[in-house]
Amino acid sequence: MRRRLRIPTVLFTSSLAIGIVLRVIQYVSATSLWLDELALVNALAIHKIFDPAFEPIGFTQIAPVGYASIEKLILLALPASELTLRFPAFVLGCAAIPLSWVVATRTPVREYAWAISLGVALSPALIFQSAQVKPYSGDVAITLLLSWLALRDFDAGACRPSRALTAACLLAPWFSFPSHFVVAAIALAWIVLAGTRERVDRRRTALAICCWGAATLAAQVAARQQMDPPTARFMHGFWASGFAPLAAGPRAVAVWLTDTLANILRSLTGDRGGRPLVALAVVGLWGISRQSQAKAITLGMPIAFAVCAATFKQYPLTDRASLWAAPILPSLRFPGLSSARACSWELDAGRRRSLLAR
Repeated sequence: MRRRLRIPTVLFTSSLAIGIVLRVIQYVSATSLWLDELALVNALAIHKIFDPAFEPIGFTQIAPVGYASIEKLILLALPASELTLRFPAFVLGCAAIPLSWVVATRTPVREYAWAISLGVALSPALIFQSAQVKPYSGDVAITLLLSWLALRDFDAGACRPSRALTAACLLAPWFSFPSHFVVAAIALAWIVLAGTRERVDRRRTALAICCWGAATLAAQVAARQQMDPPTARFMHGFWASGFAPLAAGPRAVAVWLTDTLANILRSLTGDRGGRPLVALAVVGLWGISRQSQAKAITLGMPIAFAVCAATFKQYPLTDRASLWAAPILPSLRFPGLSSARACSWELDAGRRRSLLAR
């Protein structure tokens, strides 16, 4: 038993070391800032410290208020360079590896958690974003942090959201746009728990959810104020492939959805897999829901909310803007394998019983 437990730990440690080494190599290479990075840095350089919260940043750029403020403080306090400006993304990119592992250990097949962390460690897209001024690396780490804190509370049988989860859900919307979907999913999970579990402190849970909603709404308003008409037109054109093609009909929307989820998974698996892995993730989500509805909601609903936002052209679900969901889908894939195997065993057992009955 000890050996079985030790092998996954060694594999995770190896994946963590490999992932950090690859990110360090990418970071210290100090490649020149590319167009989007330069646009964001130049936009922040001409603003006062808190201006991103109250007016458009400019240069057709938007960024979460908290993340933009951190980059602005770096510009004010440190010599501006590729290394200093990319340091927050580097730290968050490294943090995503252990966070992906602790999230996966909260699923029914924790023995495969090392494989998910290895996928995060080796993902070219995540390695690249860990050395970029843009906030996409932070989106991944913050999504995983929120998911882990929520799953930890559910496993502990908490009667209300913990202080750590409450604080994280209050702060996250200011540092990551996709975290809005995750916070909404966690709030929904707690609402379901309040309706099904007697031990839930409904008053304090409702208070926490209301505070999360207020913080998310305020962050949304601040983000909207960054979107002047030229920026909005540019964003809708640039991210057009990330929005559901409603005008093309239901079949085109279904194809878009499966292709989008497959491409998110491919950001960790390369060109391998795709639609079959999406099907496994759906089966895995069903398997998790049989054990814990709250966990299934926490892991599955952020992507569902993002799909709804993409349908109404409020958030693009493609390319680097969808990387935040990349570690979550594999966390569902392995439970999908387990659920499919269990179903096959049940079918075989049923056939054997019917044969014996004859």
